[in-house]
Amino acid sequence: MRTRPSNTAGPHRPAPPCPPINPALFYPIRRLGDWGWGARSVAAMQRAGLPVVRYSKWKFVSGKALVEFLERAAVETKEGTP
Repeated sequence: MRTRPSNTAGPHRPAPPCPPINPALFYPIRRLGDWGWGARSVAAMQRAGLPVVRYSKWKFVSGKALVEFLERAAVETKEGTP
């Protein structure tokens, strides 16, 4: 009988903690993945209006813009809940 290895990814794994976001800094867009957001979530955030700064082949997001986007999304989610 074959068993699953104990280190497989899944919903049982906790998301890594997101450190405090400094509004004065620009973060590489890949950093969002380190904080627990997947590639599809980051792409959806960009489509929903998260401003991204491109420099050559790299993408960066402002800490201030990220905080404002997350606060706005939290308010919209809260208002949409009955």
